[in-house]
Amino acid sequence: MIYNFQPKGNISEVSYNEVVASWLKGEWHYSCFDARRYDVEDRIIREPDLSNPKENALRLELLTSNRHSILDKLSEDIKWYSISYSHDDIDRTYLISPTKWCAQFSGGSFALKDAACDLEKKLPNMSPPDAEKIRQIYDSMNSEKIQSQKLIFVASSDTSPFTVIEGNHRLIAMLNKAQELAIDPIMYKAYLGISPGMKSSIVHIENYFPKNDYEIANR
Repeated sequence: MIYNFQPKGNISEVSYNEVVASWLKGEWHYSCFDARRYDVEDRIIREPDLSNPKENALRLELLTSNRHSILDKLSEDIKWYSISYSHDDIDRTYLISPTKWCAQFSGGSFALKDAACDLEKKLPNMSPPDAEKIRQIYDSMNSEKIQSQKLIFVASSDTSPFTVIEGNHRLIAMLNKAQELAIDPIMYKAYLGISPGMKSSIVHIENYFPKNDYEIANR
């Protein structure tokens, strides 16, 4: 594959424990965790101590109970970085594959820019649960909330396409509101996992590209 994306600059390596803690914190309100709220101290989720091995293990166990279908597909040698996510990253960003609602919103391309365009026209014709979720997120967002989000992406290199593995609904809604409010960067801090092995992971878009030389233009 040949890409014409510029190397992602201003990245800082972070621990997997930090990524897990951020991911779990964003999903702790889900009903699937209701049964665990009685035996898990809320501080462990809200104010994680990343230096505590027992806490790190517990958070990973909790997240895996809900997200094993994604976590199990990450390369073992993946390295994690914090990045600033801006409008310059939109053309290289794809929604998680393969998911029916992401295909529907993007017209089958899974490209973020395709999923986010003409959103007002799309929402009435899309599956109610996903359309309603995106609408609710959009209506609740302002500049501060958008830029404080910490979504999670994966890639095979710093010049490859990105796939968002956590925050697909939010990213579609946030992009529309960020364009409306003319804010950039879209997020001050997001997470990016990089490994060459992600090219063959079923949760990353590169796995679905043609297996011949192909240039992804910033169209």
